[in-house]
This record gives sequence, structure tokens and C-alpha cells, in this order.
Amino acid sequence: MSPRPNDAGFERVERLEGNIGYIRLIRFAPPEIFRDVANNAMRLVADTNALIFDIRGNRGGHPRSIAYLSSFLLDPSRSIHLADAVWRNKGTLNFRTEEFWTSRTPDHYLDKPVYILVGPETFSAAEGFAYHLQALRRATIIGAKTKGGAHATEPDAVVAIEPDLFLVAPNGRTENPVTKSNWDGVGVRPDVEVAPETALVAAMKLALARQSDSTSEGAGVAAPQQTAGAPDHR
Repeated sequence: MSPRPNDAGFERVERLEGNIGYIRLIRFAPPEIFRDVANNAMRLVADTNALIFDIRGNRGGHPRSIAYLSSFLLDPSRSIHLADAVWRNKGTLNFRTEEFWTSRTPDHYLDKPVYILVGPETFSAAEGFAYHLQALRRATIIGAKTKGGAHATEPDAVVAIEPDLFLVAPNGRTENPVTKSNWDGVGVRPDVEVAPETALVAAMKLALARQSDSTSEGAGVAAPQQTAGAPDHR
């Protein structure tokens, strides 16, 4: 049975005013659940003029799903190094690195503005989605500073103390190949800082203003073509 959109974390996928795509993600489910739903969602917004990802309430999830969703937005002609997870091997002082790269996707969303809405409830891997695309200058981050959790935990790092009490001891951290750092303790700082509840309105204003500017520029270029041969008095 195919996964349902909400199972994969896609709570809303729609078109807003001005042919602006809107995707609200409440989690990044594991890749085997996430990919097919992501393919369908991105196909629905492929011909929009701008795209907004709303992750204000997203608490994180699987980093490979983040890498896959990011792949729709980045150059498909090459694999792009998106992030690393640096893990400490259990019981040792030795570390290993797990790399995350973009991959092939059935559709692409290129050369059009992308906005990501964030807030204090945006956490962990969801912060990574915003942070990595911000570092690559592929998205404009709008909202309020995120929670600031870039440490990761593998399943065997969860220690049972009592039947209903567990100790979660992070044994890894995220590292961005561009910044050589992460957002732990400081959060992801938006490019446009507004109250989280007004972030969607702010993103819509930016997207519509950009469309208006593009239309005006297009009209300015077209006018001389319509009066070809007329003297240039500029």
C-alpha cells in the first residue's frame, strides 16, 4: 500500500495566490515512506512561480529524506555534498563520518525562488533542511530563530534505565561542508526575521513582489521591440 501524505509528513500541498506553491511538512519520515510522497508533492508544484516550505512545527526526522527533498531544488547535473554526520564509535574515542549528497529526482525546481518558514519549534533535522539550503544560497529563510539542536543519536545510544525510562545520549553531530559548522545551541538565523505567525504572510509578500518586479522588467525590455526603428532618445 502506498504511504499516505500525512504518514510521510506532508500535511498540506497546494497553490496559493499568484501561483505560489506551498508545502507544509510536519516531519521528515524515513526515505522508504518519504520518497514517493515527495515525488508527488513536487510534481504538483513543479510549474509554480515560487515555492514555500513551511517547517515551523517540524521536529526533525531522517537526514536522507532531507537530502532527497533538497535534490529537487539543486543542480541535477552533479551530486552536491549537502551535509555530514560525524559519529563516535560506541565505547571508543574514534569517529566516523556519514556523508549526505543530493541524488536524482523525477522532477526539478530550479531558477525559481524558494522560501522556508521556520520558528522556535523547528528542531533537529528540520533545522538542517533550512541551514544547508541557506548555506548554498538556494533558499530564503523567513521567521524566527530555530531551537538549535544539531546533535544526533543512533538507536544503540539509547540506554534503558527502567522499563519506562530511557536515557538518550547523543553520539553524533551534524557538520555542513560549506560553513564547517552547524546550528547547535544557536539555532538557524532567518534571512528575514519576523514573528513565526506572520512568516507565511511575509513570504507571500516577497514572492509576489518578486513576480511584480520580473513582470515590470519584462515589459521594459519588450517596449523597444514594439517600436523598432524609432530613434532612441535615452
